[in-house]
Amino acid sequence: MLREAVEEGHKLGLPIIAYCVQQYPGQTLKEHPDWRMVGSDGKPLYSRVCFRFGYREFMKQTLSEQLAYGTQKPSTLGDYCEMKYEIRTE
Repeated sequence: MLREAVEEGHKLGLPIIAYCVQQYPGQTLKEHPDWRMVGSDGKPLYSRVCFRFGYREFMKQTLSEQLAYGTQKPSTLGDYCEMKYEIRTE
């Protein structure tokens, strides 16, 4: 479905931005409960994911697939803040 949306958007000159949930991935956590973030008390935080395990590679693969379809390059809040408020992180 994403490929078709990108193709049609490009025909109309529209950029396609694929939204990808990074920190609250409910379905992914159902499939990979071992990726859950763990609190200081050792108990899992059920709606949060830890980026130190397999989730990081999963997200890299997901974003690579989205970009391969021709979606617009993702940006971060940091990019927005730098642009909006001219904040320099160098």
